[in-house]
Amino acid sequence: MKQGILGDGMRTSLALLLLVGCCNPDAPAGRKEPRADDDLQRIREKLSGPQRLRVRFRGEWPHAVATMPRTLSGTVLLGDGNRAKISMSVSTAFGKTTAFDAVCDGTKLWRSPSVEARRYNPGPGGLRLDLLYALSWHGVGWSFPHGTHPNTIGDGYVVCDMVPKERDISPPWKERADATACIVNYASPGVDYRIRLSVDPATGQLRKRELIGDKGDVWYSESYEVDANAAIADEEFKLPG
Repeated sequence: MKQGILGDGMRTSLALLLLVGCCNPDAPAGRKEPRADDDLQRIREKLSGPQRLRVRFRGEWPHAVATMPRTLSGTVLLGDGNRAKISMSVSTAFGKTTAFDAVCDGTKLWRSPSVEARRYNPGPGGLRLDLLYALSWHGVGWSFPHGTHPNTIGDGYVVCDMVPKERDISPPWKERADATACIVNYASPGVDYRIRLSVDPATGQLRKRELIGDKGDVWYSESYEVDANAAIADEEFKLPG
C-alpha cells in the first residue's frame, strides 16, 4: 500500500506541481471546449501560499454497498508553519462509523489509532503538505490516509468495474464557465480517474470535486466550505494528551 497521500518524491516536488499544469499543450482531438490550464493554476496558487485555512468537506461514494464507505464528513485546518489538522468520520453503507484524525502542532505529529493502522506517517513536516496537495489536486476524503492508489478492496475503497479502462490524460478543459460556476475537467498525477472540479467564479474557492469512473459515472464526489485566512487559534493544533 502507498504510505499516505504522497510519496517522498512527490512531496518534495509539491511546490512545483501546485503551480504548473499536468498535461501536454496540445488540444484534445475533436474537442472544442476552452482550455483551462490558467484556471487550474490560479486555483492552486490560492491554496499554495502561506495562510490559515479552514475547509469543511463532505464526501459520498454513490455506488457503495455492504461494508463499503458510503459518506464522510470532516475538517482540514492549515495553520502557520507546519501546523495542520484533519478530523474525518467515515460511515459505511451499513452505518458503521470510523474516525480518522491527525494533527501536527508545528514540531510533533499525532495520529489516531485508525490512521496508524493504515501505516500513514508523513512526519511532522509532511501532514500540511499532504493535505494541501490533496485539496489542490484530487480530493481528501477518498485518499486520506490510504494514498491515491489504495489496495483496500476488502474495505470497499476500490470498485474494480468503476476504474476507467483507459486513463484519459488529455489537457484540462472547461465544462462550464459563466457567472454562477466554473467547472474544469482535468487529469491529476497518480490518479486513474478523470476529475471534475467546480469553483466559485468570483473567488476561485473550491466548491465540489468529482472523480469520474468508467463510462462517465461518478465514482466519488466531495463538496467544500472554504474559509480562507481563517482565524484559527494555535490551541486548535494542540496534540491530544
